[in-house]
Amino acid sequence: MAYIYTVKTGEEHEETIYSTRARLYVMDSDTKDWKERGVGMLRVNTEQIKGVITRSRLEVMRTDAVYKVILNTPLFKEMMIEGGNSNTFGSMGLDKFLKIIVMENQKPTQFAIKLKDEATAQQLRKYILLAIPNSESAS
Repeated sequence: MAYIYTVKTGEEHEETIYSTRARLYVMDSDTKDWKERGVGMLRVNTEQIKGVITRSRLEVMRTDAVYKVILNTPLFKEMMIEGGNSNTFGSMGLDKFLKIIVMENQKPTQFAIKLKDEATAQQLRKYILLAIPNSESAS
């Protein structure tokens, strides 16, 4: 007999405006090396009141089966986002990476998000910028 379970993720009241598979790396503050944190679906989620974005967050989950959260951070106006084009990292194959700096455990933490190609990285960057509350543009 098969059982069907409903898994509550805490995202039920949010709208996912973009999602893609990604690999997440975190900069180890002691060794200054990149450590892989996991692979999963990366989502740009928003909450809206009367069409105005009131809160946004970026979330990556390891697998559909486990639902382990490996990144859950608010998006904010001054957030640093680098990458998504060959002009940023040159021709070293890094054009499919986005780098973000967020607060984790009350200290700035660098993350690198590896996507399948430069076009996906550009798209993710665009949707992150669009989702930031009170953001003037997505350039």
